[in-house]
Amino acid sequence: MNGLYKFREASSRDDKHDYFLAQLQSGEGEIVDFILEKNNKIKASITFSISNNEAISLPKAPFGGIWCDEKIGSAALEDFILTIVGELKERKISFVSITQAPKPYVNQSNLINYLFFKNGFTQCKVLFHQFYIGKKKIKKLVDKIGAESIRKRKKAGLTTTHHSIGNFEFLKQIRKWNEKRGYLVAVDENLLIHQVSLFPERYFLINLQNDNEIVGLALAVRLTSTSLYYAMSAINPQFNISHGGELIVGELFKLAAKLSVDFIDLGSSDLESGANHNLIFFKSKFSNDSSNKIVWTKEL
Repeated sequence: MNGLYKFREASSRDDKHDYFLAQLQSGEGEIVDFILEKNNKIKASITFSISNNEAISLPKAPFGGIWCDEKIGSAALEDFILTIVGELKERKISFVSITQAPKPYVNQSNLINYLFFKNGFTQCKVLFHQFYIGKKKIKKLVDKIGAESIRKRKKAGLTTTHHSIGNFEFLKQIRKWNEKRGYLVAVDENLLIHQVSLFPERYFLINLQNDNEIVGLALAVRLTSTSLYYAMSAINPQFNISHGGELIVGELFKLAAKLSVDFIDLGSSDLESGANHNLIFFKSKFSNDSSNKIVWTKEL
């Protein structure tokens, strides 16, 4: 390790990570932070859940991976990765899996992915995420689509709202509606309920209503202070709703503008059989950037 930098590990952070899911125990096992410091300031870090001789960053979370200062150099980052591998070997870890966050979350993600590859990690999964980036651009788009959304809602007799989560009945509805459409629902509901109970201010529910009946739902999560993640959604298949998805996304943008975030993560568009081209096309109408989320593994 370069003499300017100090490597340390901790079972829990003295400071709170902006990515709040890094603070939670995502599965059974020990939670360990590996931290790279310079002049007593954190320059890079990664959180692992360690169990059964495996280290995962992070299980049952959208991503884990390395978070770092955008000014940190490639040599220091590579030293950090090599030191992490060495520490895991010392712990008798036999397998490591890292889901690196897309670039809008971590500016150096492309470099980090390159360094994982150059140091013997295997790319085992890639998910294509679409984003809308720019605080001012989000607000401008809300103003632009506002009048159009009002017209579409009025024509369809629909209303949209967003609010904090009061109960979890919406999870049953989302699962039921998506299963009726033949979509796979892979959500750990107990884990989600636990996360919402600990961080209620981070979760928001978007409703699409026809008169007083809820016909569409979406869950949005403020994964970091500067972002809003479109986690899941569903529309009741019993209703023939025009522009329902667009109206829900429009409400998502209103929420993002209200929270004054820097970007919206519209999530991945993936099917078991391959790329979900219809969903990618739909999201392209509300995105101005894209980035891959990559899962890296290594046998130690």
